[in-house]
Amino acid sequence: MNKAVDAGPNIRLMKIVVIVLGVLMLAAAGGVVIGLVRTFSGAVTGKPAATPAQPVIAAAPLAPGTVLPPIVLPKGARVLTMAPAGASLALMVELRDGNQRLLLLDPTTGAVTGTLEVRAE
Repeated sequence: MNKAVDAGPNIRLMKIVVIVLGVLMLAAAGGVVIGLVRTFSGAVTGKPAATPAQPVIAAAPLAPGTVLPPIVLPKGARVLTMAPAGASLALMVELRDGNQRLLLLDPTTGAVTGTLEVRAE
């Protein structure tokens, strides 16, 4: 009373699925190997080299006795921080009303070249 199970189409479909998945796994592994070889061999990727956002320009030393123009702040403002920003000078100032403003200045002329309002909501 041994009955043979006829699972022909199901077995055949399972074999096809296993073969296709095996080929996909080999292709993925090959892609990983190729990516690693390209990364560690220093191959050209076509991307430009990273460059600084703004070049740092060194100012020429000032002669003794040189008088620089004054930096004019809004009335009642006070300087919180000051830092070089490329060829400019960045000042974070607090205004009389408590809001803050970032000023970008040309250090040789004292002119404001840009501002950014910082407000609390």
